[in-house]
Amino acid sequence: MDRDLRIIFFGSPGFAARVLRTLIEAKYPILCVVTQADRPSGRHLKLHETEVKTLAKQNALEVLCPQNLSNDNFLDKISKLSPDLFVVVSYGLMLPKTILKIPKLFALNIHASLLPEYRGAAPIHWQIINGETTSGISLIRMNESMDQGDIISQASIPIEPSETALSLENKLSKLACSQILKTLKIIESEKVSFTKQENSKASFAPKLRKVDGLIDWSCEASVINNQIRGCISWPVAFTFFRQKRVKIFSAQVVSEFQEFDKPGEIISLVDKYIIVATGKLGLKITELQMENSKRVSSAEFISGTRIKVGEIFGR
Repeated sequence: MDRDLRIIFFGSPGFAARVLRTLIEAKYPILCVVTQADRPSGRHLKLHETEVKTLAKQNALEVLCPQNLSNDNFLDKISKLSPDLFVVVSYGLMLPKTILKIPKLFALNIHASLLPEYRGAAPIHWQIINGETTSGISLIRMNESMDQGDIISQASIPIEPSETALSLENKLSKLACSQILKTLKIIESEKVSFTKQENSKASFAPKLRKVDGLIDWSCEASVINNQIRGCISWPVAFTFFRQKRVKIFSAQVVSEFQEFDKPGEIISLVDKYIIVATGKLGLKITELQMENSKRVSSAEFISGTRIKVGEIFGR
């Protein structure tokens, strides 16, 4: 069955591509797709297109990659398409007022948190880093302020103790796909309602910086473990060992070790696991990567570096 709502889709990464695929499969008319321009990445800095662009091309959808969202040609192009709705998912750029006024209804944004909590560019990562136990999806009517539009619908899920930013992103993308279809049905029925956000309860999730991955071993083991899980995709939590950077990909809190005089000290290598002293309890490192080396298990790291109890992470 063909749908009535005529949509222009804005998005860039895999999270957005999964939502776009859902709309395509549900036979919503996608007038065009707007995504970020190809960017150099990888060792040889080859140009790579966004996952949304790849999916759009595979489905013969028109793709626009404007360098300037206020460009008259771009504004004229999408205005003439006469969209009912924008669907915006992790596009990566703020939409100015001139664009937000174009759809007949409004611009609908999908955000990966229970707004007004975790407004900003990296909500998934910061929810893990901060040790939250619940996450969710918010669908809002966009305005000119970042993630401050009126709420149309929300859905929540628990954050498991072993959750990483990658696994939570996967779960939230599935939730977003089901929630967008439910919300579009409400919009089509003309029974949509809007709830203003409580700004007094707002919190923020700014774009991660490389320094956000630097481990402070004087923190509690649980805090460091949250940091490792939250930074798994980027920048990856890191420390230093023998004057080389070491990325840490996975770890576990071990309660049998309590408090120590030297946070960062290697206190055990039993069973070929590296256990490090923290400000409170020990942290068992299970997967890591020395600078200019491959990602390995703790057993392989011990064998390759001949690490010893008493050596220090962090210098």
